[in-house]
Amino acid sequence: MILNQIIEDFEFIGLTALLMFSLMAFMGLYFGISSLRTVIVDSQRKNVEIVYLWFWRTTVTEAEITGFKSYAFTNNIGIYSGILVQLKNGKQFQLSEFDTKNFTAIRDAMSSFIENKNELKLNIWTSLNKAVFVYAGMFIVLLVVGKILEW
Repeated sequence: MILNQIIEDFEFIGLTALLMFSLMAFMGLYFGISSLRTVIVDSQRKNVEIVYLWFWRTTVTEAEITGFKSYAFTNNIGIYSGILVQLKNGKQFQLSEFDTKNFTAIRDAMSSFIENKNELKLNIWTSLNKAVFVYAGMFIVLLVVGKILEW
């Protein structure tokens, strides 16, 4: 019965599966690349350099940083120390003891030239989350239109 349904309605199911798998692949690629980063803090030059995949570098200077906040990072494995860094353009980046090898050295170096602001809050509505929301919305609309056309 399931095989007959897939054969009869292959275009709709194929497009739905493509959207689902491409969304999962995009999210896996994004989080995979973002987790493979190296953070270099230079206290003398007062900048933070983030290196992704050993060749793409982003350098943030003291003038571009609003402040940072230490917080507890929780996942399914445990509770870890974390840092939230806020930039003046509104972007944020997070570091945690869970995925950063020399976390304590990075935190100590950052605290020497970046102001600690406890009022910072994690911005959840990022451009990535907006893109995923739109993509998932398109997927749901496709499902609804497909069901309406079936009737």
